[in-house]
Amino acid sequence: MRNAARRNERANYELTIYVENAAARARPQPRAAAPAAQAADAVSTDLMPRFCVGEASAKFGVRPQSITANAAFKSGNQYVSQGYFERDRSTTFFNCWFDLGGNFVSVN
Repeated sequence: MRNAARRNERANYELTIYVENAAARARPQPRAAAPAAQAADAVSTDLMPRFCVGEASAKFGVRPQSITANAAFKSGNQYVSQGYFERDRSTTFFNCWFDLGGNFVSVN
Protein backbone atom coordinates (compact mmCIF):
# COMPACT_ATOMS: atom_id res chain seq x y z
CA MET A 1 0.00 0.00 0.00
CA ARG A 2 1.23 3.45 -0.86
CA ASN A 3 0.87 4.83 2.68
CA ALA A 4 2.89 1.94 4.09
CA ALA A 5 5.62 2.58 1.51
CA ARG A 6 5.80 6.21 2.56
CA ARG A 7 6.44 5.07 6.13
CA ASN A 8 9.16 2.68 4.89
CA GLU A 9 7.21 -0.32 6.19
CA ARG A 10 7.94 -3.77 4.86
CA ALA A 11 5.78 -6.79 4.10
CA ASN A 12 7.05 -10.32 3.58
CA TYR A 13 5.68 -12.34 0.71
CA GLU A 14 6.51 -15.42 -1.32
CA LEU A 15 6.20 -15.75 -5.08
CA THR A 16 6.13 -19.13 -6.79
CA ILE A 17 6.23 -19.35 -10.57
CA TYR A 18 5.44 -22.47 -12.56
CA VAL A 19 6.23 -22.97 -16.24
CA GLU A 20 3.99 -25.49 -17.95
CA ASN A 21 5.50 -27.14 -21.00
CA ALA A 22 7.56 -30.22 -21.86
CA ALA A 23 10.85 -28.46 -21.09
CA ALA A 24 9.85 -27.66 -17.53
CA ARG A 25 10.19 -31.13 -16.02
CA ALA A 26 11.26 -30.37 -12.46
CA ARG A 27 8.59 -28.54 -10.52
CA PRO A 28 9.39 -27.20 -7.10
CA GLN A 29 7.64 -28.99 -4.27
CA PRO A 30 5.59 -26.88 -1.87
CA ARG A 31 7.21 -26.31 1.47
CA ALA A 32 5.70 -27.87 4.56
CA ALA A 33 3.36 -25.57 6.42
CA ALA A 34 4.93 -23.61 9.23
CA PRO A 35 3.63 -24.14 12.76
CA ALA A 36 0.52 -22.09 13.53
CA ALA A 37 2.43 -19.74 15.81
CA GLN A 38 4.87 -18.89 13.01
CA ALA A 39 2.76 -19.30 9.88
CA ALA A 40 3.93 -17.38 6.83
CA ASP A 41 0.68 -15.41 6.70
CA ALA A 42 0.72 -14.46 10.39
CA VAL A 43 0.13 -10.78 11.14
CA SER A 44 1.96 -8.85 13.86
CA THR A 45 -0.28 -7.06 16.35
CA ASP A 46 0.74 -3.63 15.05
CA LEU A 47 -0.44 -4.58 11.52
CA MET A 48 -3.69 -6.27 12.58
CA PRO A 49 -5.81 -3.10 12.19
CA ARG A 50 -4.64 -2.64 8.59
CA PHE A 51 -5.30 -6.31 7.80
CA CYS A 52 -8.70 -5.95 9.47
CA VAL A 53 -9.61 -3.02 7.21
CA GLY A 54 -8.91 -5.15 4.14
CA GLU A 55 -10.99 -8.06 5.40
CA ALA A 56 -13.88 -5.81 6.45
CA SER A 57 -13.76 -4.03 3.09
CA ALA A 58 -14.16 -7.35 1.27
CA LYS A 59 -16.90 -8.62 3.57
CA PHE A 60 -19.04 -5.48 3.74
CA GLY A 61 -18.35 -4.03 0.28
CA VAL A 62 -17.02 -0.75 1.64
CA ARG A 63 -13.93 1.08 0.38
CA PRO A 64 -10.97 0.66 2.76
CA GLN A 65 -10.62 4.45 3.01
CA SER A 66 -14.06 4.56 4.64
CA ILE A 67 -13.19 2.06 7.38
CA THR A 68 -11.58 2.76 10.73
CA ALA A 69 -9.97 -0.06 12.74
CA ASN A 70 -8.48 0.37 16.19
CA ALA A 71 -5.32 -1.13 17.66
CA ALA A 72 -5.52 -4.85 18.37
CA PHE A 73 -5.66 -6.09 21.94
CA LYS A 74 -5.68 -9.50 23.57
CA SER A 75 -9.11 -10.82 24.54
CA GLY A 76 -8.99 -14.24 26.16
CA ASN A 77 -7.09 -16.56 23.85
CA GLN A 78 -7.37 -14.29 20.78
CA TYR A 79 -6.53 -10.81 19.56
CA VAL A 80 -9.29 -8.48 18.39
CA SER A 81 -9.24 -5.28 16.36
CA GLN A 82 -12.50 -3.36 16.56
CA GLY A 83 -13.63 -1.16 13.73
CA TYR A 84 -16.49 0.75 12.16
CA PHE A 85 -17.69 2.47 9.01
CA GLU A 86 -20.61 4.69 8.10
CA ARG A 87 -23.04 3.87 5.32
CA ASP A 88 -26.60 4.97 4.61
CA ARG A 89 -26.59 7.38 7.58
CA SER A 90 -25.82 4.62 10.08
CA THR A 91 -22.67 3.26 11.68
CA THR A 92 -21.71 -0.40 11.43
CA PHE A 93 -19.37 -1.79 14.08
CA PHE A 94 -17.39 -5.00 13.62
CA ASN A 95 -14.60 -7.08 15.17
CA CYS A 96 -11.68 -8.79 13.45
CA TRP A 97 -10.40 -11.83 15.32
CA PHE A 98 -6.87 -13.27 15.17
CA ASP A 99 -5.43 -16.26 17.01
CA LEU A 100 -2.48 -15.83 19.35
CA GLY A 101 -0.12 -16.71 16.49
CA GLY A 102 -1.36 -13.73 14.49
CA ASN A 103 -3.44 -15.72 12.00
CA PHE A 104 -6.68 -14.11 10.85
CA VAL A 105 -9.77 -16.01 12.07
CA SER A 106 -12.88 -14.00 11.17
CA VAL A 107 -14.60 -10.64 10.86
CA ASN A 108 -18.09 -10.13 12.25
